[in-house]
Amino acid sequence: MGRLGERSRGGAALGGRLLMAWGALALTAGGCVVADESDEERVQYASSWIINGTPDTTRQAVVAVLGNGACTGTIIHTDPANGIGHVLTAAHCTGPQQVVIGNDYQFPSAVFPVIASQAHPSYNGQVYDFRMVRISGVNASTPVIPAMSPAQDNLSSGTQIRHVGYGKAGPAPGSNNTVRRQILGQIAQVSSLTVEYDQPSGGPCSGDSGGPQLTTSGQELVVGVTSFGDQNCNSFGVSGRVSAVYDNFIVPYINNAPIGPLDCDGCLQAATTGQGDCIGDVNACFNDNACANLVNCLNNCTTQSCVNQCAQQHQAGIPLYEAIFACVCNTACTMECANEPVCMQGGGSTSAAATSASATSSTSGVGGSGAGAGDPTAGAGADAAVGGGATVPPGDGWNAGDVGEEDYEGARLISSGCSVRSNERVPTDAWWLAAALGLLWPRRRRRR
Repeated sequence: MGRLGERSRGGAALGGRLLMAWGALALTAGGCVVADESDEERVQYASSWIINGTPDTTRQAVVAVLGNGACTGTIIHTDPANGIGHVLTAAHCTGPQQVVIGNDYQFPSAVFPVIASQAHPSYNGQVYDFRMVRISGVNASTPVIPAMSPAQDNLSSGTQIRHVGYGKAGPAPGSNNTVRRQILGQIAQVSSLTVEYDQPSGGPCSGDSGGPQLTTSGQELVVGVTSFGDQNCNSFGVSGRVSAVYDNFIVPYINNAPIGPLDCDGCLQAATTGQGDCIGDVNACFNDNACANLVNCLNNCTTQSCVNQCAQQHQAGIPLYEAIFACVCNTACTMECANEPVCMQGGGSTSAAATSASATSSTSGVGGSGAGAGDPTAGAGADAAVGGGATVPPGDGWNAGDVGEEDYEGARLISSGCSVRSNERVPTDAWWLAAALGLLWPRRRRRR
C-alpha cells in the first residue's frame, strides 16, 4: 500500500468546483493508455502495492492475475459443479493467463488457468476500467468475495473501506514485492462510476491494479476495483464503482448472457472521454478561449444567476459548448439518450424563443432547444449537482513501466507491466468541460 497525501481535486486545470453532468462525469481514468512525455500523465496501477499495508493472510479470494503484467483481482463467483470461477479485475490488466491464490503468489496454494476474459465494452482507456476473467479448476472450497450489487450500495463520503492487493513495497525502483497486503481507508467521495479516496497514510499504488476495495462491516463485498491515482502514491486514488456495472456487465458475463447496452449516463461518459465519438468537440471547446473561459466560469457556479452571468460574459463560447451536446444526442448516443429532455427537443442550436420558454416553464432544470441543449441560461439552476472529481495535474502522474516494471520479480509468467506509452494525448482538460455540462443536463438520481 502506498503513502498518499494532498488530494489534487478541483482546480488542477481550469479551477473551481466541478458541476457534475448526470452524476457520471467525475474525473475518472484508468488503463494503460497514457500521454506522451510532454502531456499530462496519470498513475496507472498496473503492478501496484499497498503502501504501509500489513500482510493479509485471510482474504484468499483476493488473487494475483498474471499475464502481460502482474495485477490483482478478486474471485467473486464460483460454479463448483462445472469447475468454473469468475474473477473481477481491471480492464487495463491485459492478457490474463493465470490466476494465483497465495499469501505470496510466488508460493501459491492454487493456480487456475484462464479460459476467457472480457474488458467492459465501454472501456476506452479512461473509464469503465473493469475486466471479467473466467477460470477453470475451482471447487466448493475455492474462496469467494461477492461483488456489491446496486441494492447493496449505500456508499458515501466517509464510508470505511479496506484496500487489498499484491505488489511493490514502495514507488521507487527495486521495491518489488509479491505478498498480498491490506490497509484500511476512507471514501472521500463517490460518483456514479467511481469511488475516490485520500491516502495520507497508505493505500493502493502501482501493481494493485484490479484489486478490490472491500466493505468493513457486515458481509465482505467488493465495492471498487483499483484503477489510478497520483504520481507518488501520496495524494489520492480512484477506483471503478462495482455496482455501476453489476447488472449490465458482471452478471451477464457470469451467466454467459449478452452484455447489456449502456444507459445514457454511461454513453455520455464514453462519448466524451478517451477516443469517444465526441472527444473532438470536447477538445475544440478547450482549444477555443471563449469556450474554455465559459467552462472556467461555469465551474465556479452554484446558482442560476451565476450561470446567467457566465453566459452573458462568454457568449462567443456557447456554440462550441452546445456542439458537444449535439454530438452526444445526434451521433454518439442517439438511442441511449433518446428519452432525455435535452435530446428530445430537436434541433442543434439555441433559439431565443425556446430559451425563454424553457427558462420560465422548465421544471427539470433543462432549457434551450435541441441537441445543443440550449443557452446555458435556460434551466439547470440550483438543481445542478455540485460535486468534485479527481484529476492529475500536468506532470503529476505515474505510469506502470516507468520504474522498471519489466524487472518485476514474481511468477515466471510475468515479463512486463501492462502499461504502454502512447503518442495519444489524454485530454485531461476535457473532464472539466464534462463536469461543467451538469448545468445543462437534468439532475439524475445516483446510487450512493
